[in-house]
Amino acid sequence: MEFSPALSALRIEGNLNRFANVSALLERNAGFGVQPIEDTVTRAQAAQIDLELLRNPALIALKPDERLTGDLLQGDGKAAVLHLIDAARATAGAISRDHPDPAGATDGPAHDGREASGPQASRTSLDARGDGPMSPWVYRQALASMLSGLRLPYRFDVGFRANLSGGNAAVAFTTAGVSMMPTSRYDQATRSWVDLDEPERARMSASYNLRVGLMMAALSFGASTGIERVSLHIDSIGLEEAVAQQDSAIATLMGQAVEAFDRLRDPGASIGSSKADPKDGDIHGDPTKARARMDDPRSGHGPRQGDNGDGTSTSDGASTSDDATVHDGSDGRSVDGTSVDGETDANTDGNADGRAQAASRADRVVSGDDAGASDAGASDDSATVDGASGDHASTDGASATQSSMDRRFEDLMRGVDIPDIDEMTFAAPDGESNTRPAADDASDAASGDDGANGAREAPGDVGRGGADGDHARANDPDANQDGPLSALRSNPTVRSMVTVTFSREAFMQRLHADGLAHVVDTYRMFDAAMHVDEHGGLTPTDAAFNLRDARFSPLGAQEEPEFSDTRFDGAVARVLGADRGSDMSIQRVDLLQRAVSDFHIIAAEPGTASADKAQRAMGIIDAIGDPELTEFAPQVGSALINGGDTPEFDFPLAGRLDAARLKARDLLFSGQLDQAIELIEAALTRFDQRFSNIPGVPRYFNSYAERVIYNRLFATPGEQTVLIPDNLFYAHMELSDVLAQLKGAKRALPHLNALVSYAPAYPLSHMKLAVQLAREEDWDSARAACLNALRVSLDRNDASYAYYRFAYAAWMRDELDVAAAAYMMSDHIASGQIAALEGELHELVARAQSQCVRIPGTIEEAQAVLRERNLPVWPHTEAAGIVRDAARVCVDHGMFVPARTLSVAAARMNDSADGGIDIVQAQFLRSLNT
Repeated sequence: MEFSPALSALRIEGNLNRFANVSALLERNAGFGVQPIEDTVTRAQAAQIDLELLRNPALIALKPDERLTGDLLQGDGKAAVLHLIDAARATAGAISRDHPDPAGATDGPAHDGREASGPQASRTSLDARGDGPMSPWVYRQALASMLSGLRLPYRFDVGFRANLSGGNAAVAFTTAGVSMMPTSRYDQATRSWVDLDEPERARMSASYNLRVGLMMAALSFGASTGIERVSLHIDSIGLEEAVAQQDSAIATLMGQAVEAFDRLRDPGASIGSSKADPKDGDIHGDPTKARARMDDPRSGHGPRQGDNGDGTSTSDGASTSDDATVHDGSDGRSVDGTSVDGETDANTDGNADGRAQAASRADRVVSGDDAGASDAGASDDSATVDGASGDHASTDGASATQSSMDRRFEDLMRGVDIPDIDEMTFAAPDGESNTRPAADDASDAASGDDGANGAREAPGDVGRGGADGDHARANDPDANQDGPLSALRSNPTVRSMVTVTFSREAFMQRLHADGLAHVVDTYRMFDAAMHVDEHGGLTPTDAAFNLRDARFSPLGAQEEPEFSDTRFDGAVARVLGADRGSDMSIQRVDLLQRAVSDFHIIAAEPGTASADKAQRAMGIIDAIGDPELTEFAPQVGSALINGGDTPEFDFPLAGRLDAARLKARDLLFSGQLDQAIELIEAALTRFDQRFSNIPGVPRYFNSYAERVIYNRLFATPGEQTVLIPDNLFYAHMELSDVLAQLKGAKRALPHLNALVSYAPAYPLSHMKLAVQLAREEDWDSARAACLNALRVSLDRNDASYAYYRFAYAAWMRDELDVAAAAYMMSDHIASGQIAALEGELHELVARAQSQCVRIPGTIEEAQAVLRERNLPVWPHTEAAGIVRDAARVCVDHGMFVPARTLSVAAARMNDSADGGIDIVQAQFLRSLNT
C-alpha cells in the first residue's frame, strides 16, 4: 500500500478505536451505576470523554476490573495508571500458579563445577520478597500478555527484552503521529467545536506517546519486583515524514513542469543567448515580467553566462555557485522548496492532483510559510535549466540561436516526466557529452537528494538509511538526475524520538505523586534523551541505547549449545534429557570447530603439565565421539606432549560425500541411471560403515526441539550420541526418492530404514517410510510408521498428514471407525490441507453405513474412539509436555537459542484455529531474540 493511503487507513482505524473506547467506558459506567451511559450520553459528553481518554490512556487501557470502581473521569487519574502495576503483578502471579516450574525450586546449572551466576541464579518461582515472579519465563509471558492486551486507540508496535538477574528490562514501541490526532475538540465554555491547529496537535501527540510510555514502564515494573530499571525506547515509523517528503517532491515536480510549459507558451520568452539581444530579454508590457527576466540568470541577460562583464569570458559551462539555487528573501528558503541547510520543507498542500486521499488532506493544516514555499517552488526551475546558456554565440547567428535553444529545451525537459514520451528522446547524441555543468549536478544533489532523504537515524539500527546513504546518493549520477523523484522511491525511516531509563524507586514515587499529569517533566527528571520543539512536539534525537544492548539479555543467552560449557543439575537434566549443554547439540560442524578451539586454549594454558593437557584433549575427543575427529587424536596428543600448539585440522569427510553426490547427479542427468545409483550407494555404504563402527550412536537432528524429544524418548541411559554429517542424511533421502520412483518402493526401503535409524525423532523420516510401505500394501507396517510419526510430530501439518496416512492404513485393515476418526482428526487439525481427504472420507462413510458400522459423527466422538483404542490424540501427546517443560527451563536458564525452537513447537502443539502463535506468544518469542 502506498504511504498516503496507509496513513489514511491508520487514521480511520484510530478513529474507530476511539469510538469503541468511548462505548466501552459507557458500558462500564452502566455496570457501576455511573453517568453518562449509552442511553443518556450527548454528543458533547462523548467528545469530552474521547478527549479525556486521549489525555489519560490508562483509564480504559485494561478490561473493566471490579477493583477500579467509581467514575474514572473524576479525580486526578492516578488510580488508573497505578492499577496497571497491580494488574501486571496479578497476571504474573496467576501464570506462576498455573504453570509450576517443571525443574522445581532448584539452583541453576553450574559452570565447571562452580555455582551458577547471572541468568542461572534466578531459579525460584518467587523473588526474595515473595510477592512477584522471578522466573524469566513467567515474567516474559506476563509482560507479553499485558503489552499485547493494552486497549489503545492507535496502532502501535511494541517489543521488549528482560534480564531479571541484572534487574533490567527494556521496552520499545512506535508512536502515534501528529496526523493521528483529532482536528477539533468540543469547548465546554463556549459550547462549540474548536479547530485544533498543528502545534496543538503536535503537543497532544507528544503527551499521548509519553503517557503510553509511562504505562508500559509501569507494567514492566509491576510484573516483577526484581526489575530495578526499565529503559524505554520510543520510535516514529517515519510514515508521516515520508508522506510529507513525497508531497513536497510532487509539488516541486509539478511546479517545474507548469513553469516549463508556461515558458514554452510565452511568446515573449527569450530563446537566444546572443550578446546582440536586448539586456531585458526583449520583454515588453508587464514590468514584473521584465524584472524577472533580467534577474533570471537563465535568460542570458544581466551578467550573461560566459561573460564576466569586463569583456573576458569564462570557460564553457562554468557557472558560479550562487546560480545553483535561488533563495526567497522573505524567509531564507530556496524557491524550489528546499531550505538553505538542505532539509526539505514540509509542503503538504502541493499535492492537489490527487496524491493524497481526501481524508488525509482534510486533516492536514498548511501554514503560511508552507504555502509560500509551494508557490515559490512552482515559480522556479533553476535546478533544471541553470547553466544551459553559458555557450558563446557563434558567428552564425541563426545557427547559434537554434543550438542554444535546443540545449535549453533539452535541459528544460530533462527533469520532467511526461507519459508516453521515450526518455531517449532527449538523450545526447552519440559522441556528444552532456553540456550541463558538473557543478550544477552537485548542487542539485546537495539541495534535492539530501533534503528529501537526509533523515536522522537511531544508532545501531540495521538496514536503515542515514548520512552514509545520503552521501552515496549525492555521488550517484543517476540519483542526482532524479532530483525530487528520489523521495518517491524512498521508504519510511524509523526515527528515535525518546530514550530514557527509569529507576524503580524514583519512578514509583513520581507515579504516586503526579500520575500521568506532567509527563514531560517526568521524563526530564530521569534525563531522557528527547527534544521538544517550540510547539511542544517531539522531534528525532539520537538514541542512548537499543534493545540489542547486552544489559537487556542474560549473559550468554544467545550461545548455541554446541559452544556451551554449561552443566545441568539433576532436575534440569531430567527435563532436557541432557547432563550438559553440548548434549543438546544438533550441528556436527560446530562441535568439531569447538573442539579445535578448545585444543588451542588447552595448549596455551600456562603452568599445566603437558600430560594433563593431552589427557584433557583426549577427553574432549572421546566425549564428541566423531570418527573423523578421533583420527586426529594422535596428532593432538603428540603436539600437546611436546609442548606445542595443535595444528588447524581440516575435516573433508562431508566434502567427499558432496563430491560423490554431484558426480552421481551428473551421471543420472546424462542418462546413466544404473551407474549413478551404483556410485552413490557405494559411497553411502562406506560412510554408513564408518559411523557404525564407533562406540556411540549415530544420529541426525533437524532442530533443538527434536533433540530434546530424542533425549527424553529414545536415548538409552549412558548413551553417547554422535552427530552424523547432515549431507549423509540428505543423500539417503535423495536416493530413496529416486529409487522409489524409478526402481520401486521395495528398492528404496533400505535407505528409508536408514533415515528412520538416523532420525527417529524426525516425523518426515517416518512419513516417507509409511508412504512406500503403503505402496507395498504392508498395512501393518504402514500403520506403525504413521503412529511413530504422530508420536514425534511437533507441527499440525505433520500431524494432519500422519493421521491421513494412518486413516487409509486402518481402512485397509477394516477398522472403519478408527479410519473415520483419523480422517476427522486430520481435517480438524489442518483443514483443507489435503485435497483427497474429503472424497475418501465420504466413500468410507458410505461403506460403513452399508455395513451397519457405527462411526463417529463429531470431533469429540472421533477423539473418544482413538482413546478407546489407546491411539494418540494430537496434540495431547507425550511430546507436547516434553517441549513445554523444556521451553520453560531453557528460558529460565538463559538458553535462548534452543528456547526459541522449543517455544515455537510448544505454541504450535494445539488444535485451536489460530495455529498456536497468537499475539501474546509472538510477543513472547520476540523477547528471546537478540
